Amino acid sequence: MDKQQLIDQLNLLITRNFDANKGYTEAAMRVSDLQLRKWLQENAKHRKQYISDLSREVRLLDGTPDQGTSLRGDLHRTWLDFKAEIYDSDAAVLQECITGEKTLVNNYAQVLEEKDLPNTLETLLNNQLQQIKQSLTALESIEESVSAYS
Repeated sequence: MDKQQLIDQLNLLITRNFDANKGYTEAAMRVSDLQLRKWLQENAKHRKQYISDLSREVRLLDGTPDQGTSLRGDLHRTWLDFKAEIYDSDAAVLQECITGEKTLVNNYAQVLEEKDLPNTLETLLNNQLQQIKQSLTALESIEESVSAYS
């Protein structure tokens, strides 16, 4: 992968993390459970840190980091809003958060398939991916418990 392709891939991850940050922030405003709200807000902060770390890597490659969300992410959040209004449940919000996290896991996996990533970047991406997978597992567990009480 050449340098511009790597910058493009990192910018895709930056944009997806902007989507996740905004999605978690909006989801936190929609849920009724206070612990869940705090958890979602904390994950929004993590995504903000990922954006910062990835932006630094893009600048080290002499690129310009992306600065915002994607149309796909905006549409996903609109769907989340619609679903939350109709179903008025934390479970509906959690389902959409899970969908977003699965997409993000796939995005990271695609970039990590590249064999010639710099070691420091590969380590950073693997660390972020593992944390995202942990968040996904937690979301799925929370969704099961919320659904059980619905």
